[in-house]
Amino acid sequence: MLFRSSLRTLITAALSMAIALPAVAQDERYDPEARLKELGIELPEPPKPVANYVNGVETGNLIFLAGKGPRASDGTELRGKLGADLTIEQGYAGARQTAINQLAVLNDMLGGDLSRVRRVVKVLGMVNSAPDFVEQPAVINGFSDLIVEVFGERGKHARAAVGMASLPRGQAVEIEMIVEIEPDPASETNPLWRETKVRNYLPHMTTTEVRDLSNRTDLVIIPLGALEQHADHLPIGTDFLNGVERCKLIAQERDMLVAPVLMAGQSPYHMGFSGTIALSAETIIKVHMEAVESLIAHGFRRFILMNAHGGNAAITTLLADQINQTTAGVAVSLEVAVRPYLGRENTPPAEVLDRHAGTPETSSSLYLIPTLVDLSKARPSPVKLPSHLEAMLPDVVADEPTAKLVFLAEGLKAKSTGKKTSTAEMTKTGVWGERDPAESTLDRGRNDTRRLVEATVKFVDRWNELDAKR
Repeated sequence: MLFRSSLRTLITAALSMAIALPAVAQDERYDPEARLKELGIELPEPPKPVANYVNGVETGNLIFLAGKGPRASDGTELRGKLGADLTIEQGYAGARQTAINQLAVLNDMLGGDLSRVRRVVKVLGMVNSAPDFVEQPAVINGFSDLIVEVFGERGKHARAAVGMASLPRGQAVEIEMIVEIEPDPASETNPLWRETKVRNYLPHMTTTEVRDLSNRTDLVIIPLGALEQHADHLPIGTDFLNGVERCKLIAQERDMLVAPVLMAGQSPYHMGFSGTIALSAETIIKVHMEAVESLIAHGFRRFILMNAHGGNAAITTLLADQINQTTAGVAVSLEVAVRPYLGRENTPPAEVLDRHAGTPETSSSLYLIPTLVDLSKARPSPVKLPSHLEAMLPDVVADEPTAKLVFLAEGLKAKSTGKKTSTAEMTKTGVWGERDPAESTLDRGRNDTRRLVEATVKFVDRWNELDAKR
């Protein structure tokens, strides 16, 4: 009779609580964290497992929570047998405390986002019971009621409430729970995506952002790069990627549209190495001219052409001339434009040939595209030059203008020309230089990049000043 009377009292109390508490609609007001605050519940630190197991296992969209008991935040634990040592009300309170403990574990596993709970699927409630105790469901209601109060309709679950002859440490209840969760948003997106949006970078922009930019400036900067071998320590896209990154940095200092058009450039002399893609000068110019015409139609008029690949030097000059001669746009080569503003270079002059994939390019890459550089694979390699080029090399290294001009006119040319200066004919590694690329430094790359950015800003400021007089 004692237990039946207690049960009636408990049911009456529960009905009164249900009337007093606001209803939780299934989706209209699904905010488990807010419900916990309304209920005055602050989740404790998740209880630590006391043996060789974990608090919960996530597999697919399900979380299986290990059994937990009625341990309070002060470390005390409700112990005893229902029907002998404890009343139903005490067992109910213990089950409610167990629910709080399980919510703490669940919250921890979900990174503090209980709103990812799609449905509480199954609860197994075990009650430490005297032989003649049969009111296990009334005890486990303490767990179920709180779960529904927090999660609303999503908290309603299948359940078993069973009696046990004993439970670990003599605790009054132990309860397991299975929960279905919404997939982690991060796990549902492309795991390879690492980019963040960069201001003024055309591939990242919306059409509204481009229109707004065209109302602030008519300047465009276009990098002309390449896809070509850069030995084993730099990526094939080094020229394109470094060019784009330099343009992005410049466009953060002064408003201008960064508009890369082609990845590949003129690189026939690297075709002896796998991965190189070489385009003809005619193709490069034609594609860029059509891109420039498109940008002019969108309100841009002034174009800065950044040559990020030595083989594109003549193409860049011709492209600027074609834009100026045949369109409404005005174009300049950045290499020419910044000369008056660069000032003296701090890097000591080279003592040996040190060009393609050498220390200047590798140092810049360490700053601009650091995750793509592998210095552990950088190694020097003897460079085999035709004898007449070998003879003029000391003057080239000393930066004597005529020797450098003639040397570069013949050096790095396609195998089909018969000049014997394609990279595969001159070097086994692809590095065109005698200095060890592993001597490259981040400081040099940073300083060289800042020097270029600062010089470009000075040129742009002056051009804007002159253009304002139109």
